[in-house]
Amino acid sequence: AENAAQETASGETVKTVVEGMTFAIPAELQDLVDVRTQEDGYLFTVAEKASVEAGKKQGHDASWGDGWLCSIGSVTGAEATNRTLLVERLKDTSVRVVDATDAVIAARREFGDGLYFKYDTHWNQHGGYAAYAELMRVIRADSPSAKLYGADMFNVSEYEAYMKDNAYYLGYYDAFTDFGPVYSLKVGPEAEMTEHSDNESHGQFRFCNHWETGFREDLSYVCFESVNPDAPAAYMLRDSFSIGMLPFLKESFSTSAFDWAFNCRADEILSRGTKVLILEVVERSIGELSGARIYE
Repeated sequence: AENAAQETASGETVKTVVEGMTFAIPAELQDLVDVRTQEDGYLFTVAEKASVEAGKKQGHDASWGDGWLCSIGSVTGAEATNRTLLVERLKDTSVRVVDATDAVIAARREFGDGLYFKYDTHWNQHGGYAAYAELMRVIRADSPSAKLYGADMFNVSEYEAYMKDNAYYLGYYDAFTDFGPVYSLKVGPEAEMTEHSDNESHGQFRFCNHWETGFREDLSYVCFESVNPDAPAAYMLRDSFSIGMLPFLKESFSTSAFDWAFNCRADEILSRGTKVLILEVVERSIGELSGARIYE
């Protein structure tokens, strides 16, 4: 946030220091910033009005951006978090819980800041692979025919990234350029997209990558068929962090469906012959699960 703020057109920033961490906020947005204390630490957000104002800069009407919050940074001080509480609650149930924290921390040691996009709150495909590998190790304990691809089985290229959500919601999307890794199998063919549906793109996803296969990273529902017919069929309920994992997961199962939602019923899932059901959720969205239809 500090680097981005220093590179704004005005160059003027207002610095806020909490728990020894300094956050530089564009001066023009200072009155939109809501700093509040929560039980699990400090959360800095740009209020909804900021995304509306950013939208106006880019020619959108005033209704654009309602409801969106842009995270500037956070400091967590409590030992018990939503993640650790969820893991503890489910450890003695039939649900397999995969906590990717340690795997991602290890990947951070390997890739450093290159694990994430510079101007975005998401990991890139380096981080997505770390989470994928941890997930597949657990899945293969029950379903050994599911295929785990090693990182050395992929070519890695660098492409310009559209993932710049912090810059986007602050109204500076076009002011910054970033690149990210893209993994592709060294020995193909890769999984083929067989079905997809689309919702109207929102936020930075209106600029998402469009691949030669027809796949776009903003698809709300997308299905694949791989070259591993003996592997089980998978269905994934997901949020935006799955974008970095999908290039690997689609290769590991005979067929796979990726639903960008938590609202899905059993008959919808089972109709695809699903043997492995994956629910991927980033920690900040765990609370959203309480009202999801999946519990019906």
